[in-house]
Amino acid sequence: MNQLKELKKGYIKTYMIQHKKVRLTHSQDKAKGDLTKDYRIGQLQKLTSIDLLNRQQFIDFQDDLGKLKTCFALTEKDLENDPKCSHCGFWPSMETHKYSADAILQRLKLDLEKVQQSWTQSLLSNLEDPIVQNHFILLKAKQQKLLNEFIDMNELPDEISSEFIQTIQEVLAGLSKIAVKIDSLKTALIPDGIPATPAEFKERFDQFVKNLLKGKDAGKVRIVID
Repeated sequence: MNQLKELKKGYIKTYMIQHKKVRLTHSQDKAKGDLTKDYRIGQLQKLTSIDLLNRQQFIDFQDDLGKLKTCFALTEKDLENDPKCSHCGFWPSMETHKYSADAILQRLKLDLEKVQQSWTQSLLSNLEDPIVQNHFILLKAKQQKLLNEFIDMNELPDEISSEFIQTIQEVLAGLSKIAVKIDSLKTALIPDGIPATPAEFKERFDQFVKNLLKGKDAGKVRIVID
């Protein structure tokens, strides 16, 4: 019985440590709430309707943010009669994250900034493309003003209007997006899993891109890693 009591005591101690690692505290939960209300999330949600942007980046961000759970009510006494937390149901083997909840929260703050900057630069680079620039004259004066202000400011407006989205969609309508899966890219570059020489790697990559563009106008294609 003494051995069993010691094992139970050790289990409770280990469980409490793991629980604390993967669950947000009260202050961390507030930080998550602040992140959820960040104006940049609203920007990205509206921009997901633009086909050329890599929506998967934002989907992954939202999934990881949603998986962060809060629980700061568990005590050692709770585990005396129940092997798992009755408040959040934490079970170590069912957790998908390998890192602490706080580390993931900090990473997500950086990820949000990276995605917003990446999408901003993607839109700017496409709008500055000569092919797209030729479409500007087909827009209404107010639409041209919206785009020129965006290009001059080099950053997205805090509040993105439906008119801004519609204008972007119209001017980029002549471009087509090709989504590439990481696995298919790996297979094309290292088909047999054996390291390649720089020359072989370049040749395979060039052939991969050539196959992607077959039958398409290369100047109007935008490749996105999905």
